[in-house]
Amino acid sequence: MAQEATALVDRLRAELLVLSGPLSARRALRVALPGRCHRLVVEMEGPADPAVHHLAGRANRNERRAVVVRFRDEATRMTGRAVQGMDAVFTALSEGRVATLLLSDPLVGDRLIGGGRADEVLPLLAVEHDAEIVLVGGAVRLHEDVGALLTP
Repeated sequence: MAQEATALVDRLRAELLVLSGPLSARRALRVALPGRCHRLVVEMEGPADPAVHHLAGRANRNERRAVVVRFRDEATRMTGRAVQGMDAVFTALSEGRVATLLLSDPLVGDRLIGGGRADEVLPLLAVEHDAEIVLVGGAVRLHEDVGALLTP
């Protein structure tokens, strides 16, 4: 079980690992996990559904906040590691230079880029090149609703 949990944490780049069930089972699993997973573990007693949703939501908000701060910092310092706008982001994605794709929640879909709708093409390119996708909502203004943090 610990190997499967660790593999999922690695594959999903999880920031949270929720353990629920009998206390003895939770403790046994926690001890069997590698040290790098211990900081991700949250143990739950009783029904986990509402609590898990709350914790997952908090983790997502924290991740989004960190990405927005990093994007603003890179854009302000003009390091060349943050780009925005359809053309700049599409080019960077096509070249495999994007670490994180930032999208406003309602990405404008009727804009065509790369032979398809932007709301389909950009996420597909991100997945193809193993880039992280983060919906930033209104937390940061993005030219044409799209931005990217580039790989170093």
